[in-house]
Amino acid sequence: MPLLLGDLFLRDTDLVSGTAAPLATLVALAGVYWIATTARVRPWLPSLRFRREGRAYTLVIDPPSRSWRNKRDLKTRAERVASELQHVLADHRRTDPSRKTWFDRPDWSKLSDDEKNRAFNEQTQASVDHSLELMNRYAIEYSAEALYLCEEFIKRGLAQPGDRSRFEHPTNPLGVEEVARKLGLWGKQL
Repeated sequence: MPLLLGDLFLRDTDLVSGTAAPLATLVALAGVYWIATTARVRPWLPSLRFRREGRAYTLVIDPPSRSWRNKRDLKTRAERVASELQHVLADHRRTDPSRKTWFDRPDWSKLSDDEKNRAFNEQTQASVDHSLELMNRYAIEYSAEALYLCEEFIKRGLAQPGDRSRFEHPTNPLGVEEVARKLGLWGKQL
C-alpha cells in the first residue's frame, strides 16, 4: 500500500518560484535513491513517484519491491516441485502392475476363457487403481503448489492461461508428467 506524504505538497507555482519548502527533502530523497541505485541496493528502497492532483503534486512512496527475491524463490520452488513430481512418477512407473503382462503366465494356454477374462480384468483394475493412487497423491500433495506456481508463471508471461486447467486437473500420469516438465522448464527460464 503506498504511503502518501501529505505534508510534502508541491504546487506548480512553488516549483517555478523556487519557494518550495519541501524541495530540500525531495533533493535528499533523490540523492539517497541515486546512491542506492549505484550501490546496487535499490531493491530494498521504496519506489518514489509523484501523483498530480490538480495543480499540486503528492509524493507517493510504494513499498519496496521484492521481485528479485520472489524470482529466485519462484525458480527454487518450481524446480523442487518438478523434481519431486519426477521422483513420484518414477516410483509410479517402477511399481505399475501393467508392466507385467496378464497373459504371460506359464499356464495361460490351459486356462478357460472365463479365467482368462478374469485375469485380464484383475490386471486392468490393478492398473486403474495404481493410476488413481497417483492422481490422488498429486491432488493431495502437489496440486495447490503446482497451481500457485502456474499462476505466478502466467503473471510473468512464461505460461499461457490455458495451462491452468492442465495443472488443476491433469487427466492421467501423462498429464502429471507434463506438469512436472513444464514447471522444470519454466523454472530454468527464470
